[in-house]
Amino acid sequence: MASPARRAAQLVMIRADARHWSDPDYRSSIERLIDRGVGGVGVFIGALEETADMIEQLQRRGGRRLLIAADYEHGL
Repeated sequence: MASPARRAAQLVMIRADARHWSDPDYRSSIERLIDRGVGGVGVFIGALEETADMIEQLQRRGGRRLLIAADYEHGL
């Protein structure tokens, strides 16, 4: 069974901007949160291909299915 901290982390969604994904410091900060067990990612701002690539990498990194939400009312 997961620890209370891990179970609480699964209830949290973080923000990830695809336009910053190529920045190693930004990517590292998001990956650390994925490693800590967050349950999902809200995706904002980015081109279609870089967004899809970022989501694929995050899903692999998490080793579990992450809940993905997108805020793209202005388009991709």
